[in-house]
Amino acid sequence: MKREYSIDLIRVICCLLVVLGHCMLVSVHQSPVPVDPIFSDRVIQITIFMRWIVPTFIIITGYCIAKKRTCTYSYCFAHVIKFVEVLFTVGLFFAILELVFSEGTLNGGTVVKALRNVITGHLWDHMWFVYTIIGIYLVLPVVHSFLQQDQKSVIIGTSILFIFAIMIPYLDKWIHIGVRIPFEGILFYVFFGGTVAKINTKKEWRYLYLLIVALCMVYMVIFSKIDNWENLIHPAVCLMAMNLFLLLRDINVKPSKVLLTLSGLSWGVYLIHPFFINVAVKGFRINLVGSIAWLKIIMFFCIVSLFSFGTIYILKKIPIVKNLF
Repeated sequence: MKREYSIDLIRVICCLLVVLGHCMLVSVHQSPVPVDPIFSDRVIQITIFMRWIVPTFIIITGYCIAKKRTCTYSYCFAHVIKFVEVLFTVGLFFAILELVFSEGTLNGGTVVKALRNVITGHLWDHMWFVYTIIGIYLVLPVVHSFLQQDQKSVIIGTSILFIFAIMIPYLDKWIHIGVRIPFEGILFYVFFGGTVAKINTKKEWRYLYLLIVALCMVYMVIFSKIDNWENLIHPAVCLMAMNLFLLLRDINVKPSKVLLTLSGLSWGVYLIHPFFINVAVKGFRINLVGSIAWLKIIMFFCIVSLFSFGTIYILKKIPIVKNLF
């Protein structure tokens, strides 16, 4: 499979934006001092615009798996085992640390509570993605088999999934439709990634992609305080993820060792960056609001990013732990 460096670029961009989004949110939600409501509203609005990022990671999974000739359960189970190991090592460490922050003690009971939190999924918010990707890998061979059909069948099947997994749940608050397809909406992103890997798109369509993204942003501004933006299968979020992926995928990216290195570190950075954020905010109680708040957030983002990339770069040199990241 020929490497597409634009996919590496998308992965790095999304990774950095995740870190930036979390740095912005903690400035509001974990502030040691009262936050100006206007500043808080602006932060929330910007992070709403960034909801497309995590769905794009899932689109990349579907895109890359469609490029593979085969996708066996032995391959997928190997990845599932890796993600389970991540939960009971990195996730357990995060769970223990959070209990130390909240309870101020560390003992045997803390470890037991942390283990229970790992099993039940009560970890730092970003770890939900690890649980989700486990579920995705359990059905990837089925998805891969579907994507081997003729192009027309793949497009029709993915379109049906979009209607029933994305649009109908959104319209359900106005018009109740009893028919359902028994798939989680998030799985649509896997199918979409695989579908666009199989079809040719014209570069002239980039103007259409931009128009759809712009319309979605206008919608998000108008309905920012009404809709549930925690829902990653919201049609506006979905359309932004789809069209921004297509837009960025068509960028002509030259081979770069730096890009490959950063792309290879992105998974680990996604996992570990909340550690530095939480230590700074909950441990050292730093204040990111007040005067020059945006400058402080950008500086904080740069520091967290550097520490995260540097830490993962070192950890990937250690044989025992490198496979986790």
